[in-house]
Amino acid sequence: MSKERKAETSKETKIVEPVDGSTPSAATLESIQGQLSKLQNNLRAFQGHFRSSRDHTPCTSAEFRYMVDHIRNVCPPPKGCTCTCVREESEETGFTTKHRKEFTIQIDKRLTRYETEHVLIHEWAHVLAWRPHHPLSGDHGPDWGVWYSLAYRKYHGLE
Repeated sequence: MSKERKAETSKETKIVEPVDGSTPSAATLESIQGQLSKLQNNLRAFQGHFRSSRDHTPCTSAEFRYMVDHIRNVCPPPKGCTCTCVREESEETGFTTKHRKEFTIQIDKRLTRYETEHVLIHEWAHVLAWRPHHPLSGDHGPDWGVWYSLAYRKYHGLE
């Protein structure tokens, strides 16, 4: 059994991270993925609720540069990798491509600041989750969920 540190909360015990630096167990990753799924559902509900009250002005270039610099500082890409972030009109809100160890994140420039921020964190998690020859390098699997959670918390100063 792997050594794991547990954090007590008012509602339940949640596994936070392995203490010895080992890879989290499949059960731990599955639990985190379930929690992430619940959080994503809550986020969708909140997005719908706040959509009408939010500013619909597209994100400016200066705001985008600040976001990219901030996430790069608080959550750097894997060692030896580079990541370029661009804004262009696109049918998709955002996506990430990889060529060797060079990543490109493209985000639709028509998105608001709020939407751009969330898409950037989502796409940045793909960069962080990338591991060569690793079985958990799937698109939105448990490993990606752990990295998304980390990037979100660090970006918003929650960790």
